[in-house]
Amino acid sequence: MEAQKADEGVVLRSFDPAQDTGFIVSTWPKAVYFGAIDEPSTPWSTWATAVHEKIKQLLGTCEVRIASEADKPLLIIGYSVVNDNRLEFVYVKKDYRGVGVGRLLCSGIGEYQPMNLTKAGLGFAKAMKMRAGR
Repeated sequence: MEAQKADEGVVLRSFDPAQDTGFIVSTWPKAVYFGAIDEPSTPWSTWATAVHEKIKQLLGTCEVRIASEADKPLLIIGYSVVNDNRLEFVYVKKDYRGVGVGRLLCSGIGEYQPMNLTKAGLGFAKAMKMRAGR
């Protein structure tokens, strides 16, 4: 993947499953569970165990885009998971939100159909003018 800048020093790089999967599998479930629109009805440990496997499956079949600092390519500052031009999930660390990282990660995607929609995800989809649903 060719490097693209969101702002000074932020680039997209290729997904490295051996290096990046741990970060994604750690952050995605927490963001969804604790940022849910509706109060979760399943205890965290039960829900997290089930969703970890689903995430690993998606990582094996979807396009994964990784945003990092140009001079620190191993430092993930955000990622998106795209399945057939449909956004499954996008995550950007809080310190990097609002500077274009999410827009860079979602460039060219027209639909947001996550397995679980979060409050932040719904706002992002609206800002990006994406069709969002569950």
